[in-house]
Amino acid sequence: MSQGFADDYNTRYITIHEGLPHNFVDDIHRDSKGFIWMALNGGGVARYDGHDFVTFGPSSSLRKIKSIFATTLSEDKFNRLWTVTDRGLDIIDMEKLSTLAEDDPIFAKLEQGDNPIDISKIDFATSDKNGNMWLHADTIIAKVSFNDDGSIDRIATLTHDPLNVSVLKIKDIEGNGTLWTSINGEIMNIEDQGATITLKPVADCLKLDPHTYVSDFIAKGDNVWISTDLGLYRYDPSANMVKRYVYNPADPKSLSQNFITDLDITADKRLIASTLRGINIYNPINDNFERVGDMPQSDPRAVFNNNFINCVEVDSDRIWFGTEGGGLNKFVPRNIYITDIFHDPNRTSSLSDNPVNSIYEDVDGTVWIGTVEGGLNRAHSDMKSFDHFTAENGAITHNSVSAITADRDGRLWVGTWGGGLNVIDRKNPSHRIETINATDDGSLPIGYIGALAYDSINNGIWIGSNLGLYFRDLNTGRITEPFKGAADGVPGTIGTAIDKKGHLWVGSLTGVYDIVLNERKPDGTFTYRHISHKLNDPKSKTADKISSIYMSSDGSMWFGTNGNGVYHRVTDENGEKFINYTTDEGMPSDIVNGILEDNDGYMWISTANGLARLNPDDGTFINYDRTDGLANDQFYWNASYRLSDGRLLFGTVDGLIKLDGVTKKSKELHYPVYFTSLSVANEPVHAGSDITPLDISSTKHITIHERDKSFTVGFSALDYDRDNAGHYSYRLVGFDDKWITLPVDRRYVTYTNLEPGVYKLQVRYVPEGSQPDESEISQLVITVKPYFYRTPWFMMIMILLVGASAWLFHYYRVKSLTNQRTLLQDRK
Repeated sequence: MSQGFADDYNTRYITIHEGLPHNFVDDIHRDSKGFIWMALNGGGVARYDGHDFVTFGPSSSLRKIKSIFATTLSEDKFNRLWTVTDRGLDIIDMEKLSTLAEDDPIFAKLEQGDNPIDISKIDFATSDKNGNMWLHADTIIAKVSFNDDGSIDRIATLTHDPLNVSVLKIKDIEGNGTLWTSINGEIMNIEDQGATITLKPVADCLKLDPHTYVSDFIAKGDNVWISTDLGLYRYDPSANMVKRYVYNPADPKSLSQNFITDLDITADKRLIASTLRGINIYNPINDNFERVGDMPQSDPRAVFNNNFINCVEVDSDRIWFGTEGGGLNKFVPRNIYITDIFHDPNRTSSLSDNPVNSIYEDVDGTVWIGTVEGGLNRAHSDMKSFDHFTAENGAITHNSVSAITADRDGRLWVGTWGGGLNVIDRKNPSHRIETINATDDGSLPIGYIGALAYDSINNGIWIGSNLGLYFRDLNTGRITEPFKGAADGVPGTIGTAIDKKGHLWVGSLTGVYDIVLNERKPDGTFTYRHISHKLNDPKSKTADKISSIYMSSDGSMWFGTNGNGVYHRVTDENGEKFINYTTDEGMPSDIVNGILEDNDGYMWISTANGLARLNPDDGTFINYDRTDGLANDQFYWNASYRLSDGRLLFGTVDGLIKLDGVTKKSKELHYPVYFTSLSVANEPVHAGSDITPLDISSTKHITIHERDKSFTVGFSALDYDRDNAGHYSYRLVGFDDKWITLPVDRRYVTYTNLEPGVYKLQVRYVPEGSQPDESEISQLVITVKPYFYRTPWFMMIMILLVGASAWLFHYYRVKSLTNQRTLLQDRK
């Protein structure tokens, strides 16, 4: 379905405009929880949760690192991020979201152990599959192994010759503890014997120019790929051969540039080689490359916002690219495949104008497109070229074509918005057969057409206009107004459809009309009913403004409205009912412009804010907008059509969208929620406080006091695929038992004045088109401590004191009475 690598993805740019501290990204790492970390060469280190950033830099008091010029990130198995800048090594404790102090035992062990390493000279750090950390500093390669508690067990080092290049790359490409590196152009293995490490040349054929800069190694199949500043090398160990790939200006299938910055392998096993001129995708069948993004940024085909690609991170199906000035470029697999058809002023055979107002396919399979102020278009079979029929060439009376249909004799009926109705010969569209712009008696103008429908039962054309509904009898040629004089009238007609029982459904500004075509009366009127209330609320006194009507394959009717979403009419032995879907159920907008059904039974709904796919079986939605590749998410009234081959067409204000297919996801998407921020009494809370010893993303329990009055917890599901593509719901067990759904753009909750006690804040995330999964609930236990005078121990002490006081009072009272009796007896 796709034509190239980039066609399989949608691209998003995350830059300083989205909160990224700096647009120069040197390294990308997704940690074990799923957060994205970036080494920013000029902006320090940043953690990204899909929405917000946490930044580390030299000016931060809480999250201080030595320099803003960060280059390398690597995570060890103790949730620590080893960070390299131009001033050496920092280690970030990701559980506390803070850096280790300079006097931490790890730094002391590195600098003062048996094999000391100058931390300020460390220029590279990486981990292997066995949990060891490998460091490079000046002419020293060091292996750091750890005890079970995360402390350093042993440091093994080796010394190599001074480098001709500034950086040395080390990588465990095979996952067996044997690392690859390059010393002055010679590719070496670092052999690990536990207490000692040694260098061993890989092969005689892997001795490159001594000044070669090697940026990466990666194993793919039986081969090892080596990226350098002099091209890309493929090493075949079985044949002991190496092949070099370079840029050839005469060959568009060669590399786009010789300076290869990074390598990675996609989820579908394609090799990516990034350069300072886009990326290259290796084609193993032809042994060549597809270039992506090698054109200037000014080119409308450009997929990157900056061609200088510094690093690549494949993250499941998505791909992250760090650029030199364009921030983070994110490739996410397309959920929808579309073809954009639009007006090109440089191509006379393109669509005549961009706003598309009507679509129709005739019995020969020819597609006709009506535009706003661009006239009528007849599409060629490839849907790339069009013939134009306009008021200027005499084919139609007005260039805003708002409705199209055909009768059984093959004549095309073209309604305009301002020029009435044109009947033309579809075999010879330049020949206009008739123009209709008023009723037979001329009493009512029919200038603005909103809907047309051919009635095969009565052999006539139903004409919906802004003033009313008319019927043109093709047997007599007469135009009648079946509802003339009716109290309710039929103003503002737009949507029409004829169902399998011979009922014509007509939408208007005053609701829905259900006209029985088989019950035409001698005077030309029809049996009908008018639903003048909201379709799902017979007691309402206002009617829905109907914008579109569609009959699905099962014969049920669908009604789009201007402001109240979409209705599905279903019937059973109890009669009819209307099921309403709005933004509350997941629609992107309550303004509906068109409704169509695809081959799989999904309903596609064009709206004022994107395209929605509804699963009628469970009522779930998947919404699509510009982030999914739509050229425009503002769809036009009355402009949707299902072609005979099952493809769907939708008109927008910027042309026509042809829906070619959707991605079939092989598995359900699951996104565990992480708590990302905490503030108590409007003050941010960090790790190490009395409230929590860890960062909120790592802790399971916090303790606050009732005097704090309020707290706010933020969260994120780390769903990087699409913005606002799902919703969060929450409940505070012990306070409210029902799940509360948040608006799509809200990711925090606030509570105030909670009574002392223990509560459980539970949050879940439901991806778009999915159902809630009770196993995907994240929980934070919150203890609210009372004032001391409300604690159980204080209450117990008070009870004891009161009891003791009562006893003492009773004791002395009894004693006093006894003494008084004794005195009285003595006097007697």
